[in-house]
Amino acid sequence: LEPDQRDAAILRDALQGWGTKDTALIEIICTRNTSQLDAIQRAYNSMYKRNLQPDIASDTNGDYRTVCSS
Repeated sequence: LEPDQRDAAILRDALQGWGTKDTALIEIICTRNTSQLDAIQRAYNSMYKRNLQPDIASDTNGDYRTVCSS
């Protein structure tokens, strides 16, 4: 997989099931630059036919949601 596809797969796994795997979510969102995050969002949409930001927003809340989905 390309790096953006790998990150998209990790994020999908982090958002699946009961609870959120916060470590993976935070690591990717906080360490990738804007162009990398854009590529991850495109890969996520292409791979899963879903939008990443609403998926993150539905699995988080409060200030944590604001930071992760912006």
